Amino acid sequence: GRGGQRLRPVLSPDRVGRLTASWHPEALGYGYLSGKAAWERWNGLTEPDDVAKGFMAWGHDHEADAVAYFEGVTGIIPDRTGDDQLFTPFDVWAGCTTDGLIEDWGLLECKAPRSLPEKPKDGHWVQVQSQLHITQRQTGYLSIWTPDGSSLWTTQAIPEYWTLAEPLLKTYHAMLCAPKPPGRWKKPKLNLDIQWER
Repeated sequence: GRGGQRLRPVLSPDRVGRLTASWHPEALGYGYLSGKAAWERWNGLTEPDDVAKGFMAWGHDHEADAVAYFEGVTGIIPDRTGDDQLFTPFDVWAGCTTDGLIEDWGLLECKAPRSLPEKPKDGHWVQVQSQLHITQRQTGYLSIWTPDGSSLWTTQAIPEYWTLAEPLLKTYHAMLCAPKPPGRWKKPKLNLDIQWER
């Protein structure tokens, strides 16, 4: 593992206060929330609107379809970890869940949008790269399922990704945990060489 770190699975209550990988696109400039909106969401003062909740429910309901598509294409049966198992390195501020682990070398992330995109969102690559670092794995799969078609993408862990991302992630986490919302928050944008393969 990285620097001898060992993975520690912990239960979902420990997710509270951790900047999980689903937040990392926001932190690195690939999301849509302003600093104030992110602070309010993080601190439980607001929640997604009904449209966003509908998209999230749809994605959750069809996660199994995305897993089945992955299994059919690859012949690989992932270990379904789900949201009840949070992985953390020794860092107390970060963590991630996955939609499946593949032995000691890979992981699976699933998306179920309403329509099939030509390529994944850049934020999905950020999320998967963070998952790869935190779980100490090399290959990430992104399975995208829709009623009208599906696609499967892969990416390899980029060693320098975390070196570049970690300072911005820690700054973002500190902003979210501050007692008051930020004033004029200039969201950073980490320029990344985003690479997917099919």
